[in-house]
Amino acid sequence: MKVVYVDSKKDQKIYFSLFKKIYKNNNYARNANNYMLKQIFKGKTAFCKDKYIRGIYILENKDIVMQCVFIHSDKLDALQIAYFEALPEKHGAFDMLMKEAIKICNERKIGKIVAGMNGHVNYGLGFLIDSFDKDPVFGTQYNPPYYKSYFERYNMKEIRLCSFYWDMNLIKMQKYTRIYEKLRSRYIIKEFNPNNLDEEARLYTYLNHVCFKNHRFYYPSSYEEDKVLVKELLLLSPKNFIVFAYDGAKPIGFVLWYPDFNQLIKPGRKINVLTLIKIQLFKRRITKVKVGEIGVIPEYHNKGIPLLLLKYIADKVKDKYTCGESSWILEENKSSRLMTSTFADKEYKHYAAYEMDVKNED
Repeated sequence: MKVVYVDSKKDQKIYFSLFKKIYKNNNYARNANNYMLKQIFKGKTAFCKDKYIRGIYILENKDIVMQCVFIHSDKLDALQIAYFEALPEKHGAFDMLMKEAIKICNERKIGKIVAGMNGHVNYGLGFLIDSFDKDPVFGTQYNPPYYKSYFERYNMKEIRLCSFYWDMNLIKMQKYTRIYEKLRSRYIIKEFNPNNLDEEARLYTYLNHVCFKNHRFYYPSSYEEDKVLVKELLLLSPKNFIVFAYDGAKPIGFVLWYPDFNQLIKPGRKINVLTLIKIQLFKRRITKVKVGEIGVIPEYHNKGIPLLLLKYIADKVKDKYTCGESSWILEENKSSRLMTSTFADKEYKHYAAYEMDVKNED
């Protein structure tokens, strides 16, 4: 077997070929990471500016069997095994991949390895560990069941995550209408203003930093990174895909949501210009929404702000969509799980990220 770093267009071609091998006969996987990976390999996106990034793949008898992108930001003491893909039972290849990861940690004095995070929590966190017979909602991971075996074999610590599902016709939060009306009279709701993109993207960045600064795996992203993310989502999403909550002039929380674009992307397909055109032409066919993020600044916890934001969105979309799914929530984040379960119909899919400490050699 041989370790190869992605340094040329030829290497990129080999790297991108593995997806088809793994998911050739799969009726659920979408090649959603293809677009971001191409941007990363070009090195031109704002995400790449302040990070160590190296794509790698493992060859066995000249055939690619495993791949990932090693990512390290100085803002997080962890080397990420990001965008991991592999054929089954390739433990020798995984040993080689881990040997490279530990070597990089020693060279860069990094104290931890994290697997299942794709650069930043905003781009994806967690391998799917159940619900393999369900379509993935846009922006969440789909992978074969055997992926977790690679990380369990190294006794890496498993960090569990879950998502929630709700039916628009049965949505529980309708019973909180009176509380919602009181909250609406107390706080101000403002929808994202595309005509003021720079300022709105800066506000989104600020609220992310304040709301999530103590969350596991989170580290501050730059305004430039977030502006790119917001612009890309704005190409596809309704203009009110971000909604902000204010106490007077003070921003105190936000919710980010969008339609499940995966309903218009066929299994195995990637995001390209034709996909974007299809989404614009047929977006009314989408029946599911995804709540990607909801954040509240610490001093406004336990004041009903999530209810305010979620019911505002629910009232806006209930006549257009039939169901919804949340993004991942850390199982250790009991308050977020409790809050979401209050409004949702059921806990739905489960995911896992993995981490291990690395003792640096002097």
